Amino acid sequence: MPVLWYPCKNKLSWKNISVFAAVYVIGLAVAVSPFVIRNYIVAGKFALTTTQSGFNLYLGNNIQNPDPYYRSVPFASSSPSEQGIQFTIEASKRMGEKLTSQEASDYWTAETIKQAVASPAVFTEKIGQKMLVLVNSFEACDHYDIEFLSDFAKFFKIPFPGFWIIFPLSMLGMLTSWKNKRAKALSTVLLIYGATLIIFFTNGRYRLPMMAVLIPFAALGIAQLYDNFNKKLYNLLAKHAAFCVIFLIVAFLPVRATDDMTGYYNTHAIILSSKGYNNEAILYWKKSSEMNKPFSAFANLSLAGRYYRKGLIQEGNAYLDKI
Repeated sequence: MPVLWYPCKNKLSWKNISVFAAVYVIGLAVAVSPFVIRNYIVAGKFALTTTQSGFNLYLGNNIQNPDPYYRSVPFASSSPSEQGIQFTIEASKRMGEKLTSQEASDYWTAETIKQAVASPAVFTEKIGQKMLVLVNSFEACDHYDIEFLSDFAKFFKIPFPGFWIIFPLSMLGMLTSWKNKRAKALSTVLLIYGATLIIFFTNGRYRLPMMAVLIPFAALGIAQLYDNFNKKLYNLLAKHAAFCVIFLIVAFLPVRATDDMTGYYNTHAIILSSKGYNNEAILYWKKSSEMNKPFSAFANLSLAGRYYRKGLIQEGNAYLDKI
C-alpha cells in the first residue's frame, strides 16, 4: 500500500507513519460506513460488501446463459430493487428453510462454484468470452447505444475516437513504458480492475472507468509511434504498428452477443409507448422481434399484449409462440 510504502521508503518516523495509516483507516471507514450500516439493518450483521454479491456472481457466471453479458434468470426479475428478494426466496426454496439475505448470497456464491467445478470446460469458455468482450469495440449498454442514437441525432455519426482506437494504442503505451515504476503500478491497477469486471459484468458503464487509465497510455502509444517516425526508425515503427493492429483485430473479434441491439430497440419502444406514440412503439418492437436476439422475447411479449388488447387473438398468439 502506498500509504505505508512511501513513508517507509522516505524513512519517516514511526509517528508520521502511524498518523498516515490512521488517517487512511478513518477515510476508509467513512467511505464504507453507509454500506456497513445498510447491510446491518437489512441482514442483521456487519458486512463490508453488499449482500447481493453472491446473486451478481451467479448472474455474471451462470453457465445456462450462453452470452458473456448480463442476462436475467427465470426465477427473478431483472429489476435491481426486486432481484435480491427474489434470489433470497429461490435460495430458501432450494434449501427448504428461510434464509437471510447474507445466507442467500453465500448460497448463490456456492452455486456458482459448483457450476464451475461440474462443467470446467463450459465455465472456462465463458470466462474467455468475458475477457474478449471486456476489450471489444461493442459497447454493451443498459439504456441507449451511440450507434442507435445516431439514427436520430446525426451528430453521433461523426466517427469520434472510441474504445476501438484507444485500446490498441494504450496497449503499445503500456508495453513501451513497462519499465517505468509508475506506469507499471498503473497497469497493475488496470489489470486488477479488469479482473473484477470479468468476474462479474463487463457492461459499458462498468468498463468506462478503465478509460481513465487507457487514455494516458494511448497518448504514450501515439508519442512512441511519432518518435519512431521522427527518428526514422522505420523497422521499429513497423513492429509497433503491427502490435497495435493485433489488438485492433482483438477489439473487433465476432464474440457472441456483440451484435445484439434488441435491448436498445425495446427501450426506445417503451419510451415511445409511454409518450402515447403506440404505432411507433409497435414498429420498434417488431424490429427487435425480427432480430431474434436475447431481448427479442420482451418485444414479442409486448407485441402479444398489444394485439390481445385490440382483439387480434391470432396475431397475439403468433408472437407468444416465438418466445
